[in-house]
Amino acid sequence: MANGSKDWQSQVNISAQDLDKITNRPSYGAAVHESFVFPVIATETKYCLTVIGKGVIYGGNFGTTQQVKQGSNRVLMAVDGIELKKTNIDVDLQRGVYQIYTSPLYLILYNDVEFRYNYGIMPGLTFESSVVLKFLNNGTYTDVVAGTLIYALV
Repeated sequence: MANGSKDWQSQVNISAQDLDKITNRPSYGAAVHESFVFPVIATETKYCLTVIGKGVIYGGNFGTTQQVKQGSNRVLMAVDGIELKKTNIDVDLQRGVYQIYTSPLYLILYNDVEFRYNYGIMPGLTFESSVVLKFLNNGTYTDVVAGTLIYALV
């Protein structure tokens, strides 16, 4: 049988403890769901979605429907001004970037019959100032780009 004072009867002195640092979880606001659909003409880079502020990404997707196979098109993501992913659809398929947490953007659909390609957006990414999603059409045809982003600001 245990002896001594019961844990719940003694007070905790935080300042007396030997901690390297104390981390407080930020209190995020309500989740925001934003969607977009844009045509992107050949050789154009389209800014699809920009979020300004500090927060966290809960998830989303970002994809394209094309008239012909254009695997050289790029899906781009920048967080706090740093480009995290400047992906090439065909290269990601070859590298196996199709599971969550393998990359900030990971393939969830690669369809060469209907020319549809879609990326998932990794949940849990935090940002201090901004998140930007862009699409670069390297092909010779107009593509349709669509997606959603679910996030919360502090």
